[in-house]
Amino acid sequence: MPHQKDNNIANRPILRRLSGTLLLTFLLGLLGTLVSACGGGGGTADGLDFGLIRSINAVSDSPTVSFTVDNSNLGTAQFGQATPFLSIQEGSYDISAGFANLADDLVTLLNDEEVRVEIEGQLTLVLAGTVANPVSFVIEETTDEAPTDSTELRLLNTAAAGSLDLYVTGVGAPLDTPILSAANNSASLAANVPAGDSQIRITTAGSDAVIFDSGSFVLPAGQRLVLHAAPYFGPGDNPVNLNLISTASTSSFPQQQLPASVRVANAISDLPAVDAVIQNNATTSTVESLSINTFSSAIDLAPGSAVIDITLETDPGTVLLSSTAELAGGDRRTLIATGSFSDDSTTGRLAIDPQRPIASSAQINFMNGSASAGSVDVYLLSAGETIVTNTANVPSLALLANSNIELLGGTYELVFTRAGEDNELAGPISITVANNELFSFLLTDAEGGGEPPQIIEGPAFE
Repeated sequence: MPHQKDNNIANRPILRRLSGTLLLTFLLGLLGTLVSACGGGGGTADGLDFGLIRSINAVSDSPTVSFTVDNSNLGTAQFGQATPFLSIQEGSYDISAGFANLADDLVTLLNDEEVRVEIEGQLTLVLAGTVANPVSFVIEETTDEAPTDSTELRLLNTAAAGSLDLYVTGVGAPLDTPILSAANNSASLAANVPAGDSQIRITTAGSDAVIFDSGSFVLPAGQRLVLHAAPYFGPGDNPVNLNLISTASTSSFPQQQLPASVRVANAISDLPAVDAVIQNNATTSTVESLSINTFSSAIDLAPGSAVIDITLETDPGTVLLSSTAELAGGDRRTLIATGSFSDDSTTGRLAIDPQRPIASSAQINFMNGSASAGSVDVYLLSAGETIVTNTANVPSLALLANSNIELLGGTYELVFTRAGEDNELAGPISITVANNELFSFLLTDAEGGGEPPQIIEGPAFE
């Protein structure tokens, strides 16, 4: 059974330098090997006994986390991902974890958590919770081969949505009895299920209300998989997302039934307003009278094909531009519409918006909708700084391009210049951004067209 331990950082230093030394270098001399467990297993060599070890980063508001074992490198993992399995000699080890913040300090999330690796054992350390309150626990298995005619599944629950039940059925089959159940910040026992065409659904424990639906997918035979129920940060009110962790990779379900969302940023310079018509899976959604240099509210849509037409407000039959996209469940998108109606130069692009806040930094999505400006450089200047003495935070941002960056929360002067130039094109304007929040800024032409470009802040996602 998994065991777990809270690691409250209130009672220990939060900053610690982590060693970058190669994992267990002495083993290289003894064995000439330090291998990923994909396709491998525990065993013995020259009288030395081994097992496997890896870590999963399930800290919901973390950046990429680095893991060490006895001060040697175990690997790095983005949120929701696992480090590769590594072969390691039987024994007790201390695992630590942390990340470098944007001030170049290293923030400790886990400090010398002792674990025991057994001969031919397979140990996964899960780091969950939040940056302010990390929680760790381990999943202990053996390196026995998975059954060849079925799939071994285990439910890992770090979604902070209470205890969860997981159902694996044929596609479209009714719910019957949950295959797996797990309390928050724990992992279930393993279960063997038939391989082939499948559908996974999750409910809160004892409920029949589905809070995640994988849609149709093929469950591969002969594999040992972890189904990771994690917090969901996309559109809609789903509390849980589910990822599939194998020995080699982390993936999502291509037909997962999560909503997507689209909003429109209207930078068409010579019209007071436009309409937008969205055709999505035989459903029509509309945005009416979207004023120049503004963002629409986000519209939740079903995943799949969508056609978005920007039309003349006074004549809905006149299509100014049309954009077609395959919307993935959980995506947030912004359609940047720009150009001029009078010279038939309207154009657009669907940009992907960030959606998971990070505790150690603010995130800004910069979008270029200024047809007159062309490619631009973006500067964020602290007090006393100038363009001449600084490097652009976002260099050469082309028309219709967007760029997501992270920076420390604070107050900055935002300035746009033409790419490679040091003359102010738009700004400076003072902006204040905060860690653990998302922001977006759009550069547009002046109303009526041309210069001076305008800087428009997008509304926060709800």
